[in-house]
Amino acid sequence: MTEAGPLAMCLAFAKEPFRVKSGACGTVLRNSEMKIIHVDTGKSLPRNQAGEICLRGTQIMKGYLNDPEATETTIDKEGWLHTGDIGYIDDDDELFIINRLKEMIKYKGFQVAPAELESILINHPNISDAAVVPMKDEAAGEVPVALVVRSNGSKITEDEIKEYISKQNIKDQRSLDHFMHFRHYVSCPYNGKW
Repeated sequence: MTEAGPLAMCLAFAKEPFRVKSGACGTVLRNSEMKIIHVDTGKSLPRNQAGEICLRGTQIMKGYLNDPEATETTIDKEGWLHTGDIGYIDDDDELFIINRLKEMIKYKGFQVAPAELESILINHPNISDAAVVPMKDEAAGEVPVALVVRSNGSKITEDEIKEYISKQNIKDQRSLDHFMHFRHYVSCPYNGKW
């Protein structure tokens, strides 16, 4: 992240530098501070709870050149840089990034991370690819829609996928109860953003 300067996190400074966890970004550097805040309230969250990642330190930019509005929305009055990334800090002070705030699906007042659901779907042996996108819904605000590509020869059903998802450790398992579409392929924009 350019706004965070040359470096904000590093695996080399973890409490146990030789034990790298899959998906970990490292720990915050000694000259920096990091906190996770609730997306709606802005209050600090405890460990292992996902929210927006905020950084503060001497290497953080002062602002955007000739753009005070962008600066004001990115850096708060206390000097915290709001990264726009959703993640959590675990018990070993390691950061895990889940998704971008702009990509979150607002389902019944909760933030649903499409990347988390996609990862769960893709890890099923009978699914070769998946994408989760938002769809407007009057009652829920938005609902996640899963586009699923079955593995060659697979005949996995929507009910089997929903049963698989219900056994995973996700906050709101009902979030994929609405729509699932089977596809031959899932095309993703060049930049990886929907």
